[in-house]
Amino acid sequence: MISILLLFIFNQSPEPAFLRIPVFARPAGLGGSYVSLSDDAAAIFYNPAGINSSQTGINFTEWLFDTRFTALASYYRFKNTVAVGIGFYYLSYGRIEQYDENEILIGDFSPYSYVAIISLAKPITKNLSLGISGKFLSEKIYKTTNNGWAGDIGLKFSHSLFSIGTDFKNFSKTTQSFIKELGFSITPVKSLLVCLDFAHYTKLTLRTGFEYKIMPLAFRFGLNDTKPTFGVGYIQKSFSFDYAFINFPDLGLIHEFSLSLGVK
Repeated sequence: MISILLLFIFNQSPEPAFLRIPVFARPAGLGGSYVSLSDDAAAIFYNPAGINSSQTGINFTEWLFDTRFTALASYYRFKNTVAVGIGFYYLSYGRIEQYDENEILIGDFSPYSYVAIISLAKPITKNLSLGISGKFLSEKIYKTTNNGWAGDIGLKFSHSLFSIGTDFKNFSKTTQSFIKELGFSITPVKSLLVCLDFAHYTKLTLRTGFEYKIMPLAFRFGLNDTKPTFGVGYIQKSFSFDYAFINFPDLGLIHEFSLSLGVK
């Protein structure tokens, strides 16, 4: 019953609804306000222009009952020329029992959704970079499978005190609209990071995030269109472990975990 409810919730949108899930615990803890920040393994999902280093990360989210969400990202920068990245995330709704017209159990099926991504990023100037992504998307419900292609294109301007990013997400020849995002991040005082994103698909939404570091710990709070998010991270040189909990609509409290390893 729970799996059926989740399947219904994530198919009440004109876009592939599973793409709205916050990917990786650090951006999730910041309310999803990550378009301008995008400086780690999660960048491939938020703004491909941010993949300007060598990073690898894995994300795991345990939802209700058998519903699980997993994401992987890895990219490599070739000196000062171009960075290449790959990403993958998979949402499983668990096993759903199947009954005939006489309410006799005749089997079960396992709906799922996934997306595979390949990205390229290149610096245009010292502070400005451009990134593009190609995506293959697939959703399977019972015997029906829907496949499609989409793309992202992003820009990121980085300064020692602030960053600006923009991303045009999930555009394709079969969709009439796509997600447009504009983000700002700033460090007003030492150890404090403030992020602000505007996103538009069918309506304008606002995402904000705050991160305060007391090394090796980072504490995070965010608002994703008025929904609160919280997180904490442990950072040690090129390794980080992040955790976030999110008050997701209709689903209650959800826990998200991420590990990242790399060199900036």
